[in-house]
Amino acid sequence: MDKIANTHYVGSARQFLQQTLQSGKLSVSSTELLQFMDSLHQLQDPPEQFTIESQTILAHAHADHIKVQIAFVIYVLTDYWCRIPLLANDLSVEKATVTGGNASFFGLSSGRHCLFTETRGRYEVSMDAICSYETDRNCGMRLQLPQTSRSYLRFIIPVDHASVSIEPSVAFEQITQDSTTTVECSFPATDLLSVQWTTARPEISAPLETKREDLVVTVTQETLCTIGEGLLSSTSIFGTVSSLL
Repeated sequence: MDKIANTHYVGSARQFLQQTLQSGKLSVSSTELLQFMDSLHQLQDPPEQFTIESQTILAHAHADHIKVQIAFVIYVLTDYWCRIPLLANDLSVEKATVTGGNASFFGLSSGRHCLFTETRGRYEVSMDAICSYETDRNCGMRLQLPQTSRSYLRFIIPVDHASVSIEPSVAFEQITQDSTTTVECSFPATDLLSVQWTTARPEISAPLETKREDLVVTVTQETLCTIGEGLLSSTSIFGTVSSLL
């Protein structure tokens, strides 16, 4: 009976019971029977086949693409074949490695790069991929990701003082050094991570004011008028200074 109680699979316990019954009579006490039923109850399928504990993303922007390195920590909770969707198939995966467990491999399924496992346990997955820019301006990307308990991003942009927006994000930090802008942040569980940035435009200096010279205008007016049988001649000179012209 102890052998049945310690069996790791419900199927194995049932097979052992069938073989015992075929070989002869089986006598167990009520206590042993309750222990056996308890063991079967504990061997029920877990509520989830797997859970992803964390993902760490390092991204580096280049002239015409973005290089992305992502490390996952995954716990598989079943000993049956399990499919774990990781990255969308719009990323070109250059390299993928996994440690932990056995009988695991990578493949495409339902539009995602997936890890396939057959053994429960802790798995560490590392993937190197190339991501295209979201627009022709080469200043943004979108990543479809699995939801995880903890997520961290470090993004390097080869531009001074870029203005960066990451959605969603928390604990955002931005550093400018050696002609690059580096942003680091944690972000909550999400299916889609968006990173956008703009480059700082050079300051446009105000045009120099030209020195205005005063314009001097002089007007001479001569007047001739009659007085009785005589004539009266007069000359008037007017001067004005203007700085509007």
